[in-house]
Amino acid sequence: MQTLGIPCELRREPGGTVLLVPAEHLDRAVREVQAYEEANAGWPPPVPPVPVRESVPGAVLWSVFVAALLLAFYLATGPVEADGRFFAPGMLEVGRVRGGEWWRTVTALTLHADFPHVAANALALVALGISASQQLGPGLAWTLALAGGMGGNALAAWLVQPGRQSLGASTAVFALLAILAALRCVAIWRKEGRPTTVWSRSWLPLAAALGALGFLGTSPGSDLAGHALGFVAGLVLGLGAAVLPRRRLGEVWQVPLCVLSLGVVAWAWNLALRAPL
Repeated sequence: MQTLGIPCELRREPGGTVLLVPAEHLDRAVREVQAYEEANAGWPPPVPPVPVRESVPGAVLWSVFVAALLLAFYLATGPVEADGRFFAPGMLEVGRVRGGEWWRTVTALTLHADFPHVAANALALVALGISASQQLGPGLAWTLALAGGMGGNALAAWLVQPGRQSLGASTAVFALLAILAALRCVAIWRKEGRPTTVWSRSWLPLAAALGALGFLGTSPGSDLAGHALGFVAGLVLGLGAAVLPRRRLGEVWQVPLCVLSLGVVAWAWNLALRAPL
């Protein structure tokens, strides 16, 4: 008040603080106090609640189940050097995929060269699958993971030279990694809402995912093309999942989507084992 030229005195009393002004300045003091209260209505703004990741029933269960299926299937097929009956019809072969054997983009995801290969992929799928399932629901998360793995294998089959062979769930692993990065980037974008500042915050999850791709996906003997293209496919799918649906699919859709994904794998293997070599 004194800065406005109104003499005043603050007095603390049991009921609160009292502002004392001379009688001749009372009307103006009341107007100034009312204007101050109107200008500062709602200040300070409420502290935004800390986002709590929703606990999704089945997120852990389905992720562990997928990993267990991979390990169990490896026990049935054995390592690639054993030359079991599943490798010839199931491996990703560029020429055969181009010739119409699309199912190899699926079956190759379930085959592994040795136990360390399948164990590493199983552990990665559990960790990444739980995180994706908590955000999308297990049905949609694993449907997108399978689609990303298939998409990466399909792209690899059409972009690399004929004669190439590959196998392993690593393509789906890197698709899941890209899906998580895309979900995080879009979440930051929605929260910031300002193009001038959003990139400074959203580049970090994408850079972290690319760093993991460079560190883990380029080791000696790894399928660099499959990993990179699986990452690309997952990035596209993740952006679509993050941008299009504003609400996560209801629980009623999750189990059918999981069953659908398993059905696609079973169908692909049925075609693979019936096709002539």
